[in-house]
Amino acid sequence: MSEKMDELLQKRKKWRKKLEYYKKGFKDGILSQEEYNEKYEETMDKLVEIEDKIIQEKMKGGEKLESERGSEEKHGDEIRKLRQEASDLKRQILKDQSKTKNKKFIDVLALVMIVGVAMATVGAYFIWYKSFQQPQVEEKLGITNSELKITNITNDNRTFYVSIRNSTGYYLVNDDGDGKIEVNESFKRSEVRMTIQDNSGNIIADYVVNDYSEETAKFTGEEGIYNDEEAQIEVTVAEEEMKAGETYIIIVTAAGTTTTEKYTAI
Repeated sequence: MSEKMDELLQKRKKWRKKLEYYKKGFKDGILSQEEYNEKYEETMDKLVEIEDKIIQEKMKGGEKLESERGSEEKHGDEIRKLRQEASDLKRQILKDQSKTKNKKFIDVLALVMIVGVAMATVGAYFIWYKSFQQPQVEEKLGITNSELKITNITNDNRTFYVSIRNSTGYYLVNDDGDGKIEVNESFKRSEVRMTIQDNSGNIIADYVVNDYSEETAKFTGEEGIYNDEEAQIEVTVAEEEMKAGETYIIIVTAAGTTTTEKYTAI
């Protein structure tokens, strides 16, 4: 399989997971009908685009085996189905928009107010956390938060591998690019901060988990951690900071909650 094909398949997996997430959000009442329609249309358009590119990549191989032809036909059927669903949805959205212009304005205004209040609350929380809660965290090392649980830690010469069980009710996701931890109350999504201290209390790593840098913190083979699921986060430190036999403090912050654990490197 070519590198390009592997990249396309990963993108398709990512957007299909997003589609399932939006469906669940609508079913659970987190997304309104209008919000769901918008997200669904965007995701379907992206999936159609990716499926087209997958077929184009397969065509580059020239002569195809029978199994490949069958696969291409399958993809063709899937694209036609996706396009039809997207087309039907667009017609429904246009029909609904003519009836709900005023409601749309009110929904958007309410959403802006909710996000504004949520961001203000999160900002206030972290100011309080830095000034008061941090000493308490250091006093309670090794106590695991039941909502955000560290289930396992390992390491190699530069990287800590931290397994986390997410029971916060939020979908834990990558940083949006600004390097600051954010919590979205409307969509129940939260970014994740990973902090590591050495035995003297010096911070040797402090990152918001992201997918744009290899030398920070990232999910291992995942786009995030769904509620009631477990996944692993890799945190990279300078090689001279990783010392076998030394005890480190792992601090994980997400969805307005923090958990800590001690770990002795090998």
